[in-house]
Parts: sequence; structure tokens; C-alpha cells
Amino acid sequence: MTGFTANRMLLGMSVAVLAAAPVPALAEAQTYRFDLPAQSLDASLRAFARTTRQQILFDGALVRGKTAPALKGSYGAEQGLSVLLRGSGLTVTRARGGAWVVSAVGNGASTETSAPILADTSEEQGDIVVTGSRIAGGPPTAPIVAITAKDMREAGHNNLGEVFRALPQNFSGGQNPEVSSGTTAGGITNFNITGGASLNLRGLGPDATLTLVDGVRLPFDGLYQATDVSSIPTAMIERVEVLLDGASAIYGSDAVGGVANILLKRDYQGGEVSARFGLATRGGGEEQQYSAAFGQVWGGGSLMAGVDYASRSQIRASDRGRLSYLPLPEQSVVPASDQLSLLAVVRQDIGSADISLTGQYGRRTNDRQFLVSNSIYADHHSTSESWSITPAVNVELGAWAARLQGTIGTNDLDRNEDLFNVIDDSFYSARPYGYYNQSQAAEFSINGPLFEMPGGATKVALGGGYRRNKLQALDLNTEALAVNATTRNYYAFGELLLPLVSPEQEVGGIERLTVQGAVRYENYNGFGDVVVPKAGVVWSPVRDLDIRASWGRSFKAPAMRDQFADTTLLVYSAARFGGAPGTGLVLLRSGGNPRLEPERANVLTAGFTARPGFAPGLQLEAGWFRIDYRGRVVTPITSLFTAFSNPVFAEFLTMAPSAAYQEMLIAQSDAFINSSGIAYDPAQVVAVIDNRTVNAARQVMKGVDISTRYATRLLDGDISLTAGGSWLKGQRTLSSLSSAQSVAGVRFFPAKFRGKAGASWSRDGLTLAAHVNYITGVTDIDSTPPVKGGSMTTVDIFSEYFIQSGPLRDLGFSVYVNNLFDKDAPYLKPSQAFYVDYDSTNYSIVGRTINFKLTKRF
Repeated sequence: MTGFTANRMLLGMSVAVLAAAPVPALAEAQTYRFDLPAQSLDASLRAFARTTRQQILFDGALVRGKTAPALKGSYGAEQGLSVLLRGSGLTVTRARGGAWVVSAVGNGASTETSAPILADTSEEQGDIVVTGSRIAGGPPTAPIVAITAKDMREAGHNNLGEVFRALPQNFSGGQNPEVSSGTTAGGITNFNITGGASLNLRGLGPDATLTLVDGVRLPFDGLYQATDVSSIPTAMIERVEVLLDGASAIYGSDAVGGVANILLKRDYQGGEVSARFGLATRGGGEEQQYSAAFGQVWGGGSLMAGVDYASRSQIRASDRGRLSYLPLPEQSVVPASDQLSLLAVVRQDIGSADISLTGQYGRRTNDRQFLVSNSIYADHHSTSESWSITPAVNVELGAWAARLQGTIGTNDLDRNEDLFNVIDDSFYSARPYGYYNQSQAAEFSINGPLFEMPGGATKVALGGGYRRNKLQALDLNTEALAVNATTRNYYAFGELLLPLVSPEQEVGGIERLTVQGAVRYENYNGFGDVVVPKAGVVWSPVRDLDIRASWGRSFKAPAMRDQFADTTLLVYSAARFGGAPGTGLVLLRSGGNPRLEPERANVLTAGFTARPGFAPGLQLEAGWFRIDYRGRVVTPITSLFTAFSNPVFAEFLTMAPSAAYQEMLIAQSDAFINSSGIAYDPAQVVAVIDNRTVNAARQVMKGVDISTRYATRLLDGDISLTAGGSWLKGQRTLSSLSSAQSVAGVRFFPAKFRGKAGASWSRDGLTLAAHVNYITGVTDIDSTPPVKGGSMTTVDIFSEYFIQSGPLRDLGFSVYVNNLFDKDAPYLKPSQAFYVDYDSTNYSIVGRTINFKLTKRF
């Protein structure tokens, strides 16, 4: 399928969706006979579900104390539910899997509940598709972190980048705004040229975590092909589900560290506008954010749209006294940015079909100044613009459901860096670049029951699709293409759910036993075929305990930048590198490697979830994981300043290269640049460093996740207590000849432990919340001897009040303070005089911030 053909097909689907949108839904085809007395709403909803044999999802805390009227006579499902919920302050919507979801009125029909840290995997989930499986009703065999809109608000998070950076299982290195320049680790350049934010589970890299929006991929962002999560307006988000397991057999490439699925609100009725102002008490970082969202529901259809604009001023080195040693006081610690995000979803039922169209647009500017060396600084400006269109059709075929979806999108980044002399501010050179990503995809899937087993219905999901990605990296000075690559792949997948034992069978020691399996085949135009399997089991010895385990293989296609970037040969003075022999010159090779192979991983998880019957509202969860990642693509030398002193890098060095060898390297390079300040003389070259991308031999990450949550009533209000943490241990071996390097608990890699605990209390429109965040110290292994830095503990508080009656009803005021006690990032001696003195991939130097927000709901 050519890109032109794919575009025509997807645009045709979009036109079909738009044409269908105004058509009213058909009347409910089936009615049911009811004879329910007036009783508790909880009892009526359960009786209603038994009569209709339909799934009804609701939070027990949401219906507690509410009474339902009598329901007698014949009603359709939606009509009958509306009668039961009359006067309760609740409403009902239809989920994608066909289940009915009971939720609160007044917040856009949101399903906000007392915040779980990890998704409830109990049987009450019903026939709804949960991230980690394509089968409706399939119990997840690995932990899923569920972050609701309520969680985000009470934690004081203003965008998804902040949400993910607070997640204990995430590493903030890679592509995130607060990561300082001059930091490379693990082959991941920790320098965000776009101003965006990405998810980086287990510290495996932002390109090894798959991010979806309603199950659909977004276009890659910038050169490093991460997914920017900050471009989705938070007012449009219902919740985020983060699967802590490799899932390539389910979702394909990139799902090595895990999968995040951003789920948008559905059938949103009403509107919300808000304005937020924030500032850092130490100076710099003033923020403004304005957002609006509205939704309209009609017979069988709905329209939802949202817009978000956010701006932030820079935090400079001069705003933080500890950085006064830097040669450039104007150096940006946090860049300035302006971002506009738009998103709209239109949906319409036509008989048994549900047709939807989702459109997204984002534009962001990013400004920063940073030191390239002791004497040269860069004045950096970038503008990123992205859009995507996703049409989809869901069709109910009796007990089966089919889905056809497609997406097209682009992400264009124009970046300009003017280089200046630090001493006299004289112009040195200009480095304008453009990075242009395009993506097209189409997929068909079907799922439903095959046959009945003693434990329930065996279910299957089948599907296949096509995906095309293109990346162009353009030197705007010369109009030369540094990267011009296109990848295409076709795929097919299958998943099977086997419910072996159910509670109704009354088998001793087995309340429930379910087995799941999946397999995926992909064919790439660059490196051929990939087949990956996955298997998992959930065993409940008693009703209150689920024990799970999973095994699977995952893979990641090499990034186009890693494969096809131009090879550059740079000439440097040997004095730039610690431990270099002699005082001559060093040649440094950098660039892509077209011979890269797919990265592969074996992923094991095991754990349990307990919901003790003696303590309603309490959930405990613990899990163990091991990711054995082979062939990881890296630039092998993580710190060029230790290239000669660290024996791990010996195989990437060629000592005393001959003139003929140097001549061959120059001929094989796309660019030959002398940055030494002296004339190039082959006789003066003492060594060659080959730092082109390679498939590293092995990287193993393993650890333990724990979490608990407890929801109950206190002082006539709802209280929720949460706590969780993640321990991590990792090692990487560049080749069979190299010794292992630690990649956890060391500078510019994930800390060994991150934890988060919180409490929130709500009553009559008032909400109070507090969270404690903890990160252990990391070790600077480049120092002699290695030096371990201190840990960091911060406290965040939140308060909000919504007026409940009168002319100002649904007007809300909130104040939240991040890092209440103004804790500073732990000190680590910088390896160069122009680097910051802390690990910006793990800790923030922003300090205390105070935010004020005004919200009006309609």
C-alpha cells in the first residue's frame, strides 16, 4: 500500500464520519420487563444487570447512601437506567466495550472516583477493554497504573508531562523540558530540542515505551522519535492507563518498557473553562495556562472539543545562586515555551455501528540558551507543529465487535541555533535544522466469544494492519538531507482468552483461573520478519486475592535516526578527552548504522492484588519484573570525557591510526569537520573514537513495584489514601568482551528507588490533598573515587472549593503548592565547568512553585 493510497483511504473514512455525524441514532431495539421495588441504588443496579445481562460499571463509594425509585414495566436499557438514576446526581454513558458506566453529573459525565494507584482488576471490571489486552473483559496479567483526571488535578499536574514525571516507574531522562544540555547516557541524548515531554518507563528510553491516545499512535516528535504527551489538553482526558509490562505481541514495536494509553472523555455533556497562574518563589518560571472544553450529546452521538494554551518564562542560571560558577549567567535551566493544543472528537451511532473522528493539533515554541563549551554558547529557538486525524468505525455483530481505524499525521520541527562567543558575544556560526515526521496507519480488528468452557466463554481477538513512518532531517544552511528515511510494515496479531475455572464451579483452592496468550507477526521493509509471543495467567485462590504472572517477547524497530543519520568525522584536540595519550588530535566518528538489527527483549512479570474482605475499600498490590533487553541500540560511549580512561570503551577505540585508515574514514563520511582549532595533520592523530550507533549486547532491568490504596468515609467526607514505590536494578554490557555497567542508581540513569504517597479528602465541593515524593541519591561513577549524591524528598499540597449553589454555582477556586519546603536538587560535582551541578534527569532545581486556578463548569 503506497502512502498516497493510504492517505486517500483514511481521508475517505474521515469524510464518511463527518457525513454521518448528524444522523440520529436508531431507537433501542430491545426492551426488558422490570419489577424492582424502591431500594438502595446499589441493589437496583445489580438487579438491573442480572435482568438485562449487560455490564454496569460503578464505584461503590459513588452510589453509597443513594436510593433508587421503583422500576416496573418495560424499558430499554438506557431508559431504565435513567429512571433508576433520577435525582441521584449521577448519569450513565456507554463505554467502548459496550458496558454502561455510571458517573457523576457536573464534571462532563466524568467517571472520577476515589483515585486508584493501580487499576482495579476485579471481576466487576466487566466487558470493557483494558490496556494490555484487545479482548473485552480480559483480566490483565500485569499491573496497570490508572491515573484519573481527579488524580492529576489533586496532584497539581498541569500537563501529562508532569503526570508522568511523578510516576515512580518512570525516568525523567530523555526528552523532557527540565533536562539540561550536555547530558548523554545510555545512548539517549538527554537534551530536549523540542520542548516536549515523553514517557520513559524503567529508564529504557523514551523510544522504548509506547504511547497511545485511545489506542492509536501519535506522530513521532522531532529527531529522537519520542511521543510528545504534553500536546493533549488535560481537560479532555478521562484517565491514563499505564501497562507495566512488555506488550509487543499486543501493540507492536516500541512496547518494551510498557504502554501508556491516554483515554479521552466520552459523551461529554457540558463545559469547563479555567485559568491558571503559577510562579517559582526563587525566581523565573512564571506560568500562565488557559483551557476550555465543552461537549454536547444528542441521540446516539456526541461532540467534544477542547483547547489549551500554556506559556512559561525561562529559569536562568542567574535565578539560582548555586549556578553562579557557570560562564553564562543567562544559561537556561528550564527553557521558555508557548504551547497551543486543540483536540476534537465527534461520534455517532448508526444502527449497530459507532463512527467517530478524532482530530488533534499542536504548536509549541521553545527558547533556551546553553553552553556548548567553555567559550561558546548557543541561542536556541525551535517551533514544533503537529496534527493528526483518526477516523474509526466500531460495529457490533451480535456477540462480536469489529473495529476499523486509521490515522494520518505529521510533526514538523524547525530548529535554529546561533552560536556566540561567551567573552565578547560575537557571532560564531548558525545551525538551522528541520526535522519532519510523517505517519500513516490503518488497522482492522475483531473480537468476540468462540465457545463456552466450564469457566466461561472463550474469547479471541484477531486483526492486522499497515503502518508507514517517514523522517527527514534537513540542514537548512545547505538544504542537505542528514536523514531521509521511510519505514513500512505490515502486521497481523491474534489473542486468546481461556477462562478455565469460575467461582460458580466451586473448585477448592481455585476461585478463578484464566489463561491468556497472544502472538504478533510484523514485516518491515528494512530488516524483514519479526514474530513475538506473549502468555499470562491470573489465579484467584480466594475471592479477595489475584495472583498473576506473564511472559512475553517484545521488540523495537531501530529508529530511523539511528539507522540513517549521516556519518560525521570530527577532529578534536586530545586534551578534550580525559586520559587520551599524547597531546595531538583525536578523530570522533558519529552517526547512524544501516546494519542495525531489531532490538529484542524477554519480559517476565509476577505479582498479586489483594482486596481484603474485612477492610472494604483497601487494595494492596505488589509485583516483580525482569526485562532482558538484547541488541539495544546505543551510542556506546556515554561520556566522551572518559572514553580513554574507562576500559569498557576500549573496543571502540583505534589507537595510532595509520594515514591510509584515516583517509578511508574521511572518504566514508558525509561530513568532515575540524573543531580542534589547529590544522588537521594525520601524523598528529593519536586515536579514533567510533561512537556510531550499535546494537549493544545486553541490558537487564529488574525490580519490584508496590502500591496500596484505601478509600473510606471520614468526617462526612470521602477520603482516599495512596502509596507506591518502585525499586530498580539494572546493568548493561556493550559486548561479550566488555564488563557490565550499572544503569540504575548512577548519574543520568534512573534512581534505584522512587516513591510517592498521598491523601485526599472531599466534602460538599471542598477537596484537600497532600503528596510526598521521594527519590534516592545517585552515584557519580565518573569521579575517582565514585561519589554518591543525596536523596530528595518533596511535599505538594492542594486545596480546591467549588460553590455548590446560588448564582456562582460550579465556580471553583484552587491553590496548590509544589515542593512546599523548597527542597533543592542534590549536589553532584559537574564533569565540566559549563555543566550544571546536579542530575537534571532525576531531580528538579525549580524549587517551590505556587499555582492559583479559577474554574467554571457548565
